Amino acid sequence: MTETVDLEIGGMTCASCATRIAKRLSKLDGVEASVNYATEHATVEVPEGTPPGELIAQVEAIGYSARVPAPIGAPAVDHGHDAAPPEPEDHGGMDMPLPASDRSPKVGRTNRTGRHFNRTGEPNDLRAS
Repeated sequence: MTETVDLEIGGMTCASCATRIAKRLSKLDGVEASVNYATEHATVEVPEGTPPGELIAQVEAIGYSARVPAPIGAPAVDHGHDAAPPEPEDHGGMDMPLPASDRSPKVGRTNRTGRHFNRTGEPNDLRAS
């Protein structure tokens, strides 16, 4: 007999990652796996009694994360995200945003003689002497 195990997969960056995970899981005896990159889920047919931890260990061994999703309708696990955000620290006004003029990249360049050149490398003769 076989049973189906669903896994949530993390760390995939492309379809090749999904293929790599499916191949790794399918190497186990009696296991057939299909991994969907877009949904980050794997559907794995395993022999009855196969612990999900064995599948998770195989996925983690090749550099990805895996976990069994929480059952539908199960109460959400509180990870402390509902707590009030921390109070901002006082940095003496140092966390104020810079004016736009200070964030903008500098367009022109100056050579060693102090002559200013524009973006195309031509001398900029608009500078006052």
